[in-house]
Amino acid sequence: MRETTWHAASKGRIEEIASAVLGPGYGAAIEFSVAAPSPSNIRVYAKQAEYRRYLKKNFPSPVMDAPWLTFYYCTEGAQVFAACGHDPRAENTPSMGLYDWETGTGIIYGPSEYGLVKSTAVGLHTRLVFEQGWNPIHGAVAQVDGSGVLIIGHHGAGKSTALLNVIRFARGRFQVRVLTDDWAVARKKEGDLSIQAIEPRMAVSSQLVAENPHLDLAPQYFAAKDEAIDKAWIHVDDVWPGQHCESAVIRKIFVFSHAMPGTVQPADRAHVAEIIVESAYHMPDEDTKIVGKMREFWASSLSSVSCWEINNRHDGRSIEEIYYPILNLLTGT
Repeated sequence: MRETTWHAASKGRIEEIASAVLGPGYGAAIEFSVAAPSPSNIRVYAKQAEYRRYLKKNFPSPVMDAPWLTFYYCTEGAQVFAACGHDPRAENTPSMGLYDWETGTGIIYGPSEYGLVKSTAVGLHTRLVFEQGWNPIHGAVAQVDGSGVLIIGHHGAGKSTALLNVIRFARGRFQVRVLTDDWAVARKKEGDLSIQAIEPRMAVSSQLVAENPHLDLAPQYFAAKDEAIDKAWIHVDDVWPGQHCESAVIRKIFVFSHAMPGTVQPADRAHVAEIIVESAYHMPDEDTKIVGKMREFWASSLSSVSCWEINNRHDGRSIEEIYYPILNLLTGT
């Protein structure tokens, strides 16, 4: 399921709503940078001090001469949005955003949840780099014995869990290097589908720490988390020392679908392309030229990529029954 439904709005209307919900002056702000592949600075206004601390701890400082994006984060004030013609309670997503591309200004309304701030900040960055020829991806990306693998699916499909289990069961069989378990960008390079991480990090929660004692995540997790936020965004190299890589040429794509019967089957490339677009981009202009260009890009980029659809729900199956078929596909056996 998509996290946010976006609507186009003017900068004046956005600031009017922000003033009504957050108060005159909008309160404190935090400024930071999303660094790759093209630096962009982001300014977030929010009442919640824990989010400001979290962003300051988890993102680098602004980069000189990089372009700025500004957005306001609201966990309350649905009636104000409704009075301005946008009722968050009527949306079929957990959160709603208004955005003005001309000025790089936006506002987002949603639950008090750490991922909303992070995914919005990184998601807005993908809109900027699209103009430079990069296409956004929301998924987990790794190199397996030097061959790139992309795991995709809608929000909550289990991409990060799958990446952890693939690495766990791959030990002793082949080398796995990780780009990211969240946001990346892709472009064609010498005929191949090349992917680069935007922020090479992964989300770590207390549950993930408890379920994966073999990874020894606790020191990094407790150092990075905020006392009021359960999750921390940790650099891949801090989770798997020496196993981070900057880019990968994709040879296999796994799509996680809970609706699919069975365990593993070949996936239609057109279906895969549509899921990549739907899960990665849903901004105000989603039905115009950008989404059209994204569909064209993916339709022409998957011909040399093996695509598989996977049901990763347990349904009484053991973890080994779910992931060993995936490992066999990774090794070509």
